[in-house]
Amino acid sequence: MPQTIWGKLSFVILVLLTIEAGWALIMMFENFLGALTLILKYTPFLAPLGVIIGIVGTLKESKKEKLIPLSTLILSIVLIALFLLILFGFQFGG
Repeated sequence: MPQTIWGKLSFVILVLLTIEAGWALIMMFENFLGALTLILKYTPFLAPLGVIIGIVGTLKESKKEKLIPLSTLILSIVLIALFLLILFGFQFGG
């Protein structure tokens, strides 16, 4: 478990991002457009916050506890890339 407040905030954001990603993955099999809407609705607010807290948490934590802030940073960047791909790269027909 992280020792600094930034590491603990990073853990909370990681949990929220994991819930969002898991929820979108489950919805993708049931309702694809609902999963797209979920990603477009929550990612712009949660992922940039995760990037900022992940970077600061990585800088503030010691060597052993850097795993959680790095995981937060990586998952946030992946979700931002997915958000941009859906927003600018997905076409609904012709």
